[in-house]
Amino acid sequence: EGNDWQLQQLDLATIRSLTPRNELLQPLSWQVTGGLERVPGKHDDETLVSHVNGGGGGTWQLGEDVLGFALGTVRVEHNNDFAEFVSPAGGFNTGVLWKNPLGNLSLEAKGDYFFNGEVRRSLSLNQQWELSRNLGLRLTAQREFSHLASPETEVMLEVKWYHY
Repeated sequence: EGNDWQLQQLDLATIRSLTPRNELLQPLSWQVTGGLERVPGKHDDETLVSHVNGGGGGTWQLGEDVLGFALGTVRVEHNNDFAEFVSPAGGFNTGVLWKNPLGNLSLEAKGDYFFNGEVRRSLSLNQQWELSRNLGLRLTAQREFSHLASPETEVMLEVKWYHY
């Protein structure tokens, strides 16, 4: 935008374990993420924040190749738009994941409710293609809502590099 480059997102670690529950086994599904990302800020600007978040909950087999999940989440964020040095939030992450012939398709809803009154919610539809063991291509359509800014819709094409 404006012929300027800026960092949008840098995930230092992102792990999600979605093991389906059944009558015999009741495993806990969980996720953890940390890094930098741009979030809606004051005056409809985007602010680069550092964050760590995680959560736990359950995953259920809805069909042969379809999983549904619901996780409660906790987020800690350093945001220059907030008065506090570190701001905590509670929230949720829920969705449906379909393993299809092209890769993985997911529909997700997320929300973070900060103790200072800020609320962020998002809906996203993602198709991930696994190009190799360490390389993926993702097409995402996302709508974000925040108390600090107007709703924003994005369509993104991302290259994902994984290091195990």
